Amino acid sequence: MAGSDFDPKFFTATELNNFQTILTRLREFEKTVAHSFRTLEKRVDQIEENVKTNKNSLSGTKAVPQNESEDETEINDEVDLDLTL
Repeated sequence: MAGSDFDPKFFTATELNNFQTILTRLREFEKTVAHSFRTLEKRVDQIEENVKTNKNSLSGTKAVPQNESEDETEINDEVDLDLTL
């Protein structure tokens, strides 16, 4: 992983030999945290954009993932069918 604090280039051969397992785990943890942070940052950016779009109002700022929106539409369609029967 580029830019990792746990990159092998920062350790001597002896340190790598003694701590290889923990260093590998720390690099993977660091990668997971970075990925989660980027995902969260994208969501915050989307919410901020929605706030601007809604003229700084709190209504309508919730981002609904596509699959949840489709589920809601499907449920509403089923309710409409029940009402027509």
